[in-house]
Amino acid sequence: MKRNEILEILKQAISDVTGIISNQIKEEMLLQKDLEIDSFTALEILVIIEKEYKVIFPEEELFKIQKIGDIVDLISICLEKS
Repeated sequence: MKRNEILEILKQAISDVTGIISNQIKEEMLLQKDLEIDSFTALEILVIIEKEYKVIFPEEELFKIQKIGDIVDLISICLEKS
């Protein structure tokens, strides 16, 4: 799956959970600072993505996520391994 496809699905998941309009979400945005997404909401989004892609994110990688692009990278890595 291409990076831009992953990004679009992720943006839709974020939009569904937070109500932020998906076309306002950019890859370089910070989850907490720019989108005001707390750790509980981020976890909720990641669970949706795990179900969508049928992947499990390594717990140690979750603590490294700060930007939307970090999640896209993590999804890409997990998809390559599966």
